[in-house]
Amino acid sequence: MPGEVGASPVNLLVETLGDKIRQQGGDSRMVGVSFKDRAAILPAGRAANGAYWWSTNSNSWVTSTFYIRTLPDWVKEINHSRPYMRGFGAQWFGLDAKEGDAPFCTMVAGDDKIRYCASLMATPWGNEMIEEFAERALTAEQLGHHSGTDLLTVSFSSNDAVGHAVGPDAPEVRDISRRTDMLLGKLLDAVDREAGLSNVTLVLTADHGVAPMAPVQGQTVYNPTGGRLSAGLLTNAVQDALNAKFGEGDWVEANTGTMLVLRRETANKCKADWAQVEEVAAEAARKFPHIARVYTDAEFQKAPGANEDEIEKAMRRSYYHGRSPDLMILPDEYYNFDASNAVHGTPYEYDTQCPSSSFGVGVRHGRYAEAVAPNDIAPTLSDIIGVAAPKNAVGHVIREIRQ
Repeated sequence: MPGEVGASPVNLLVETLGDKIRQQGGDSRMVGVSFKDRAAILPAGRAANGAYWWSTNSNSWVTSTFYIRTLPDWVKEINHSRPYMRGFGAQWFGLDAKEGDAPFCTMVAGDDKIRYCASLMATPWGNEMIEEFAERALTAEQLGHHSGTDLLTVSFSSNDAVGHAVGPDAPEVRDISRRTDMLLGKLLDAVDREAGLSNVTLVLTADHGVAPMAPVQGQTVYNPTGGRLSAGLLTNAVQDALNAKFGEGDWVEANTGTMLVLRRETANKCKADWAQVEEVAAEAARKFPHIARVYTDAEFQKAPGANEDEIEKAMRRSYYHGRSPDLMILPDEYYNFDASNAVHGTPYEYDTQCPSSSFGVGVRHGRYAEAVAPNDIAPTLSDIIGVAAPKNAVGHVIREIRQ
């Protein structure tokens, strides 16, 4: 929207379920909502009628001109009600808090005794705002009342933000999980009133797992077996190796620890072969303490070898030439880079396990032990709806749950 940082599905390379529904024809409405722009846009897809996310610049719900030029009146009404004020000066207490218990965090900065919540997204109030917006979208867009299949995608961003801040084992995560369960019940009641649950298929899942919190001096240690690594020191090691081999220069453009981008202009200035630059940098990273594996862009452009294991397969699936970094770096299990926050992005079991639950039209009641993945959801819903699976979908239809 005008005055906001732009976001759209312009960089999305594949079709989504919503795109396939739209191609089928018929009168369908599709809406996505989340605190994050990407979590609203990508599940809803290109063909959505709107994807909405929260702007901290304007303290309001916004969308992209890719979808619509101006906000609908019902979104303007929500913004006019100033929903963010519920967090003004507030403290987050647990559902089971007793008199005298300390809050989990406060929205007032500068209190040395209470952790600063940092943002609405990192509190239960963020999820409340998302649920309320989703309810309004149901009624305002008349979802469930069209001749085609309507689609509502909702990403409860606060669970992610809280988990990153305090780690998966903190009491805040238990509390916000319970609160999210209550919000889901509220939203499903609204769906039942608006469309009737007998006409709806629902899927619940998460976007990723998470590593236990790495040890922090003076804090409870949730993860006694791992530790912290410094992305800055890793950058220095790579920088020193490249300087020694090819000459002085600013070699590292960006480094998160697990992803490192090198500067081609520095290689050109030093007349260095790019493949050699990548390999020297990778070898320096491999020598860094508690680094399990390092793969270069050049390695992943080649066909996989006969001895490729599940970890390499997983890392290869996260690679896309032209968008991925020059080095993909995997630390040892339970080792995180830098900040006290809990992180994700590795192929280890704790990082790749997430729940998935489906129910409603086309779903057989039961509990199934077969391995599935989030990318199985779109093909399965396509099968239930009766449309072709999105182009380039790599998952499979979960036949076990189909009625």
